[in-house]
Amino acid sequence: MTQTIAIEIDTRPSTYLSSREFTGHLLDRQLHRPLFREDALSLVPDLLSVHDKIDDRAWVFRLADDATWGTGDPVTADDVAKRLFRIAQQPRGSWIAALIKRCDVLDGRTLKVTTRQRIAILDRALANPTLAPRRRKHSSGAYALSWVRENRATLVPRDGNSDVIELVTTSSRAEGRRRFLSGTLDIGWGIGVPPKFWDQDDPGPFLATPGLDMFVILAAGPGVPQEAANRILDSIGLDRNAPAGIEPTVSRFSSYPFTPGKNAEKSTLPAGRWPLFYTEFPPNRETAVQLARASDKRLVPTPVSYSTMLAGPPKAGFSLQIHATQFPDTLGLQVESLLIARGSIPAPDALKEVASSLWEMESDTARRECARAAEISLDQTLRRRVIGRLRPRFRSRSPINMPRSGWFDFKQLTKGNCST
Repeated sequence: MTQTIAIEIDTRPSTYLSSREFTGHLLDRQLHRPLFREDALSLVPDLLSVHDKIDDRAWVFRLADDATWGTGDPVTADDVAKRLFRIAQQPRGSWIAALIKRCDVLDGRTLKVTTRQRIAILDRALANPTLAPRRRKHSSGAYALSWVRENRATLVPRDGNSDVIELVTTSSRAEGRRRFLSGTLDIGWGIGVPPKFWDQDDPGPFLATPGLDMFVILAAGPGVPQEAANRILDSIGLDRNAPAGIEPTVSRFSSYPFTPGKNAEKSTLPAGRWPLFYTEFPPNRETAVQLARASDKRLVPTPVSYSTMLAGPPKAGFSLQIHATQFPDTLGLQVESLLIARGSIPAPDALKEVASSLWEMESDTARRECARAAEISLDQTLRRRVIGRLRPRFRSRSPINMPRSGWFDFKQLTKGNCST
């Protein structure tokens, strides 16, 4: 007999059903069969498998024989090609447009993808859940969307045997904690939680979750003069007294503490004040206040709605952003390097060459070392800087296999385990 597992989530269905941010990607992972997926620390075929690698720019993929829509119709290579084309036409898919030159449907189950430059990790790049093909009102994944209300969505398993999943939007993590402790929630949302959730007297229980590839970024809008942007970004950061839930670091690849740069003296900071835009998800407010203090009040904490931030941060100021990986690899944190390599983002020739070479490297170690070496130059070009790593804090009574992307598989959950 199937039961219902209630999972807290921090956005409404109107947001996560649009596939524009992390919670949308997590839902995509359940409803739409991913092209490739994470399995522990490795990448495995799912809807697609690599059939042949003709050369460094041409890959042939085969579709899984058992891939079907809810109607029973097979998922086809044409479905995959159409989805990739559609995403490449959207602003959020600009990195896909810079990656893929063309898709050729060889037959109903075979697809040839040609890239714009030599790519060593195309299969990993295709593991982003939003790239999975879809049809209106039909699912190809493990779950189908049953019904949606303002603050709830229900996912029913296509196999008819697994437990039903109910996504419950709460008004705050504090409400989520109360519901979890009362037994009406089985999993409490763990990304962006109040600092007090890290207090020793909080009963939990919490998942022993490894660090996710999710970072706090301070970015300068295009309306900020270049010199002012450079001085602010170079001069302020989070120290060891950062809000609980954020690990201060200036790198995506190592736990480097913040060290003020050459413009560290407050007397050298530019005159004037700029808004520091942030959304109300914790611990953004606490982080914005600390940055404002570090800037000698040059930055003025200014809350904006989540929808405003998703549409594009306001231009006339700085913004506090959360950047999550776009696919399970080092380069999932630096997809803009493709746009630099292609010339879509102006950059020095030396940086273009490095950005291009990143995508050609077969060795995971070499790729990571090169990405770390290029990180500062890339971020300077993009007028941003890492200030910390977001630490997850999910409430659960049973273990969950949580990959570094955070896109965990709901199929591993059972009501019995969650209630233990």
